[in-house]
Order: sequence, then C-alpha cells, then structure tokens
Amino acid sequence: MMKPVGFSVCEFGHQKITDEYKFNLLPLFRDESKFRFIPQLEGIYLFWNNEKEELCYIGTSRNLRARIMTHLDKSIKYQNGNKMLLEAILEDPSKFDVLICLVSINREKIERIMIQGYKPLYNRYGLKPKPLSDFFWE
Repeated sequence: MMKPVGFSVCEFGHQKITDEYKFNLLPLFRDESKFRFIPQLEGIYLFWNNEKEELCYIGTSRNLRARIMTHLDKSIKYQNGNKMLLEAILEDPSKFDVLICLVSINREKIERIMIQGYKPLYNRYGLKPKPLSDFFWE
C-alpha cells in the first residue's frame, strides 16, 4: 500500500489544503484526556496501520474529536467495516495512527475521491461509490 501523498492527507493534487495532525492511538486509549488535542473542527481523518503500512479507513466529520471518539468506543455495536476496524485497533492500538486534516470545503468530495483512489480496507463495506464525474462541476 502506498502512503498518501507525502504522508499528508491534506495535499490534494499539488495544493496543500490546510493544517494536519497525527496521533498514535495508544495514548488515547490509556488516557481519554488526550482526546482534547484532537480539534473539534470539520475535516477528514484516516486510520493508518504503521506495522502493515496500510491505510485502513478514511472518514469525514463536522466534529473530528467526537467522530474519532465514537470509532474507538467499545460500547457501540458496530457492523461491517467499522466493527472490523475497531477489532483491529483493539488488538494493539500502538500500531495505529489517526491522521487529521482540517478542511471544510468539499470535504465529502475529497473523502470519496480518496476512498476510490486508495481503497482503504475498512471503507469497502456498505459504500456505494459514486463515479468521479459526480465530483466535478460542468
């Protein structure tokens, strides 16, 4: 699996979109207060397996902190890809990073294009891909 451009999810084409952050999941599991470092802003997030060098999941949210916390909440009864992602993370959270890119303009379109381009393991379930032509204006 090829890493996202310069390991930067925020570079779309050759243009930097906005700031990015990278967090290892182990400290977040050990101390929930560490979640305060994840911004409560709009953006795109990726779960990356460092050991396998594999992009596992791409998502978007209006509140990155809240959304990432729900991904890691063991009490939620997930199905399909989300359940498998959580199980993989729980096996050894130290292997995983979450990458965050703060972007509000066209974030859903960018997310879809990235999913279609990188084909992350856990995004494949229940996702009905839209053709790329749907993302471009006439």
